[in-house]
Amino acid sequence: MSAVLDHYRTHHPRWCPNATSKTKEWGIVRKLLGEGYSVADLCEAIDGCHKTPHNCGQNDRGEKYQSLGLIMRDASQVTRFIENNRKIRGPVLSDLERRNQEAANNWL
Repeated sequence: MSAVLDHYRTHHPRWCPNATSKTKEWGIVRKLLGEGYSVADLCEAIDGCHKTPHNCGQNDRGEKYQSLGLIMRDASQVTRFIENNRKIRGPVLSDLERRNQEAANNWL
């Protein structure tokens, strides 16, 4: 379970540095592991969320939706993010990064 939380911290280093078995997130991970998901599956779901444009801020509010509670809300969320991780190649670019890339391509 700590491997999943540690993996989430690779995306959010300051998030809950002292997560213990009494924290809400620990319980969520334990529940999903009990439902048959592996540690690798849950880590892949975390990565998939961080590749999903809507969750990375490309939405009408410009907000990021990447909380561990959201990613692991239920089995359908985990499955959706695993699928996104497998079909979306590379990281999601911010608007600034995308404009810079377009400008560079136009310049070339």
